[in-house]
Amino acid sequence: MGALAGLLNANFVLERLLPVARDLAISGLSVPGQPWSVAFRLGDGVSGALVALLGVALLRSARRARRLRAAAVLVLATGVTTWVSALVPLRCVATVSPSCAGASPGAAPPLANLVHDGVSIVGTTAAIIATALLAAVTTRGQRMAHAVAFVVSAALGLALAVGAPGTVPDWFGAVQRTQVVTLSLWFAALGLTVGALAGRDGSTMRS
Repeated sequence: MGALAGLLNANFVLERLLPVARDLAISGLSVPGQPWSVAFRLGDGVSGALVALLGVALLRSARRARRLRAAAVLVLATGVTTWVSALVPLRCVATVSPSCAGASPGAAPPLANLVHDGVSIVGTTAAIIATALLAAVTTRGQRMAHAVAFVVSAALGLALAVGAPGTVPDWFGAVQRTQVVTLSLWFAALGLTVGALAGRDGSTMRS
């Protein structure tokens, strides 16, 4: 389940193979009216639903482990916000452009853009914190996978936060895509962690 969620989450890799509009931000692929936008939104939505299910499964395995329960809630939040961002795509490509807002310079972007960007930021932040918590409570190879995901995604997130205000720099899109790939790979590791915890609980119940 985690591997499938990650594969669908990184669906932007198809942009080089499909006749889609080129934009710095990945979200531009899902703007209504753009070629294949429905397919990109569907991929994101299904990925979000699968991640939410992983969060529920992790929560069931957490029992009284506080940090594990906190991580599970954050994973669930990541899945739900990913699903919402697919349900509410950007109304137009240039998120902060006055021409996108269809109003005078300095006008606020459309509400759909604000909602989409807001839930995307919340979901990504929740995922990054979850990687740190899981790195603290898992063991051996799983701990390493979560720790690497935390370090890389957090560093990339910091770079995006620095580059987002004002005119979006040319490197923004590459950094955003690298972060998405990092978290997509982490979804696969998350699936393995959930499976391991479920197997441990099953063994305990059988003994």
